[in-house]
Amino acid sequence: MVSPLLSVAAINAILFGVYGDIMTRFQSRNPNPTRHTYLWQTGIAGAAAGFVQSFILGPTDLVKTRLQMQGRGEMASKKLYKGPLDCIRRIYLQEGIRRGVFRGQGTTLFREVPSFAIYFMWYDFASDFISNYLDNSADQFGAVSSIVSGGTAGMWCWLSTYPIDVVKSRIQADGIDGKHSMYNGIIDCFRKSYKEEGLVVFRRGLLSCLVRAFPVNATTFLVVELVLWMNHGGRLQKTSQSKLEV
Repeated sequence: MVSPLLSVAAINAILFGVYGDIMTRFQSRNPNPTRHTYLWQTGIAGAAAGFVQSFILGPTDLVKTRLQMQGRGEMASKKLYKGPLDCIRRIYLQEGIRRGVFRGQGTTLFREVPSFAIYFMWYDFASDFISNYLDNSADQFGAVSSIVSGGTAGMWCWLSTYPIDVVKSRIQADGIDGKHSMYNGIIDCFRKSYKEEGLVVFRRGLLSCLVRAFPVNATTFLVVELVLWMNHGGRLQKTSQSKLEV
C-alpha cells in the first residue's frame, strides 16, 4: 500500500511541477496571450509533462502489472516476486534495461504525451467556463470548478488513449514467466489482439476506469488548487481565458 502511494505522489509531483514550470515560462515571455494561444500553451505544457513523467510511470506500471499477474491463470501456482523492489530487481537481472525495466516504454509515451495534453487543455477550458458562471466569493479557490473540471479531465484523459493503454499492459505482461514473447512491438500487439478478440478488447474495462477516474482526478486538482491558494492565493490556471485578448 505504501509503495503505490509513494509512486503516485512522485508521479504527480513531476507532472504538475513540469507543467507549472513550462506555463510560467510561457507567461513570462507572453503575459497577454490570445485565448487560442493560451489553450495551446496548456496543451504543449501538458504533453511535455506527460513525456517527462512517463519515464517514472513506465517502470512503475510494469511492476504493478507483473505483481497483479501473480496468482492468476497459468501463474496461479507461481510466485515470482516478493514485492515491488524484488520485482524490479529480478526484471533488471533477467531481462535488462530496455527489454526489461523499460518494456512497453514506447506505448507509455504514446499514451502519456497526447493524453496529458488533452488533460490540461480540458481542465483549463472547463474550469474557465464554469468559473464564469460562479460567484468568486462563493468559490474562492475554485473548488467547484476544480472538482468538475478535474474529474472530467481525468475521464477525457482515459477516453482519448484507452486502446493504447490496453496494448501497453499486454506488452508489459508479455513473457512474465520466461516464455517466448507473444508480441513483436506495438503494431503487432494491436493486430493480434484485434484478430483474436475483436474491437471489444480495446474497450474492455473502460467503464470502470472512467468511474474511478472522476473522483481521483477531481481530488487531485482540488488539492493542487487548495495548496496554491493557501500559499499565495493563486490558481493553477492563472489567467482566465475570458480575460485574455482575442
